[in-house]
Amino acid sequence: VYSGLNIAGLAVGSASFILLLLWTVNELGTDRSWPDADRTYRVTTDVKLRSGQKKFYALSTSGLAGALKAEYPEVAGSTRILPTGQILLRRGDVSSYENDFVYADADFLNVFPMRLASGDASEALKRPRSLLMTRAMAVKYFGAEDPLGKTVLADNAVEYQVTGVFDPPRGGSHIRANFVANPGQAPFFNHPTWNALGIYTYVRLARNVSAAGLEAKIQDLATKFVGPNGRDLFTYRLQPVTSIRLRSDREAEFSTVVGLSQVRLLAAVAALILAVACVNFINLSTARSGRR
Repeated sequence: VYSGLNIAGLAVGSASFILLLLWTVNELGTDRSWPDADRTYRVTTDVKLRSGQKKFYALSTSGLAGALKAEYPEVAGSTRILPTGQILLRRGDVSSYENDFVYADADFLNVFPMRLASGDASEALKRPRSLLMTRAMAVKYFGAEDPLGKTVLADNAVEYQVTGVFDPPRGGSHIRANFVANPGQAPFFNHPTWNALGIYTYVRLARNVSAAGLEAKIQDLATKFVGPNGRDLFTYRLQPVTSIRLRSDREAEFSTVVGLSQVRLLAAVAALILAVACVNFINLSTARSGRR
């Protein structure tokens, strides 16, 4: 009984500590494994309402990504991303509702260079209705078959052709995606107005470019495309992609924000559990030795 209590207490405490430590390390590493992660930013929008109240959104307008690339040489790449929510995918007898399905434009892999297990990264999302999927999803829908060139049906209406299979980024990302699809010129993805916020915009800056300096310059886009009062209504911010998971305070987030305080709290809990397990082990051992 003594040995069982002593070993079980220390084992459970150590295992809990290790699991919490691994989770903490994983959260702290979110979005840091992307190539050039230190130069990758999300463009967010501060909106001033008629009442004078300010809203801070993670979203931006559909035309912003293209305008940033065209107007500013400091922007080495830009892309738009839109999560779909739940979507029904079907291939032969296999059908399933998927939640991690996102739309992206042809420049997605230029900003987020995923490692492709198969397919050509330079061409993978160039064509409308092209689709990337993870290895796990490729096995789910195609089994042992090579999925390249084959199609899946979305919501019993739109066919997407598989052009690549990718490995999720090591360390995780706030962009939760098992599928990345180019929807082409679909209206919901190419909204013409600059007054509507409904898409996520990301940019990769050229080397030695100051994010603060560029942020000040891009405010001119509001005047140019929204109108004379555009700069009063919209303010564009550059948010480091590595800070989104733990530090973002924006509305309409792409995925759940954990928060740095929660990570620190669980790290402290992990240390406390290990300390309690060690103290219990020492107390039991000391009591046993005194009895002997």
